[in-house]
Amino acid sequence: MQKISGLKPQRVFEIFEEISAVPRGSGNRGPIADFCVEYAKKLNLKYIRDDADNVIIFKNAQGTKCETPVILQGHLDMVCQKSEESKINFLLDGLDIYIDGDYLKARGTTL
Repeated sequence: MQKISGLKPQRVFEIFEEISAVPRGSGNRGPIADFCVEYAKKLNLKYIRDDADNVIIFKNAQGTKCETPVILQGHLDMVCQKSEESKINFLLDGLDIYIDGDYLKARGTTL
């Protein structure tokens, strides 16, 4: 993989690159839901996946005495826009991401 490197925090961008490789066009949540479930399993985290491919992953707090839960929410699928010359099939292909100066971009598509 390693299309992007040198960005900080390094692990965040490594995971972002893995996610960017997963086809997940609007309404096509199955592959990215699979990715999230496998990620949770790899880290031995509790998760719930429903019939609509919504995924909740539970992670206990570390390094704090705070017992108030925090919830981070986001869409698993993405809005698909591409340039006329782009050959990407959002149902089958991941994004072709790259670094352009100070910007992280996707070739011929929205990021």
